[in-house]
Amino acid sequence: MYNASVFRTNVVDVALKTIGMYSAAASDLLLGTAVHESGGFRWNRQLGNGPARGYFQMEVATHNDIWPTI
Repeated sequence: MYNASVFRTNVVDVALKTIGMYSAAASDLLLGTAVHESGGFRWNRQLGNGPARGYFQMEVATHNDIWPTI
């Protein structure tokens, strides 16, 4: 399980810098979303057998919709 500081440093900030979109505000927004959606990094699958996956709780349809644009 991650803690917020490690997740920000090793995942969020690396991803944002890799795609050339890093800013402190973007980092804060993504970190806050992940913490909220995952219940503080407790869940990486949607509760109740829902389709969402990962700490951001993204559904497959959303992933497939945005992937070609990145």
